[in-house]
Amino acid sequence: MSSSSAILDDPQIVDPPVAWPPSEGGGGGGGGGPQKPNDSGPPVSATRLAVVVFCGTVVMLFAGILSALVILRGDSGAWPPADAPTLVRDLWISTCFILASSLVGFWSMGAKRPEQRTQLVKRVGLTWVLGLGFCLSQVFLWKSLVGAGVVLEGSPNFTALFYMITALHVLHVLGGMFFMGKCFLRGRAGADFQDFKASCGNCMLYWHFVGVVWYCLFWFLHAK
Repeated sequence: MSSSSAILDDPQIVDPPVAWPPSEGGGGGGGGGPQKPNDSGPPVSATRLAVVVFCGTVVMLFAGILSALVILRGDSGAWPPADAPTLVRDLWISTCFILASSLVGFWSMGAKRPEQRTQLVKRVGLTWVLGLGFCLSQVFLWKSLVGAGVVLEGSPNFTALFYMITALHVLHVLGGMFFMGKCFLRGRAGADFQDFKASCGNCMLYWHFVGVVWYCLFWFLHAK
């Protein structure tokens, strides 16, 4: 037996490990060497996932409140109750503000290129201003209710739930405005466009969510 055949037949001898990274010439095999797997990262960023999880917790919170409204509505002969304050006009004003802000926010995400930074910054700022209009409309609504003597002390269940629902929603809107304001300032300061746009996308996801929550609350409060 020749030495070469002994080497091929010996089970103790294994192929040498493949060097990594492969040589530029592909080891003489026409580039057929092992390729490094392509790591494209997670499909969803950690920030986007955090926004989705937080929205889920908000859904659970308002679901409990709406359950109380459903029970209250089932016990009432008429809805809204006869002793409830007239709020439809004021609620429609608030709804128009939040709807307009969502439309502008959706429009803002149409900016795709770095040269559209100024447009994106302006639209994010306009969305913030419309959100402020929504919060102010709620403040004026509460002020008019207090002026009419509709206060929490001794108020019926409907009025108490109304104050709680609107106050909680305004707090969540203010939270969205806080992060949107930070995003706006980052854009004005010249942050990387792709990072800036990703931050805007996360803000707008939450903003559209609070808008949908408000539409549901509005319907539950005053749908016949």
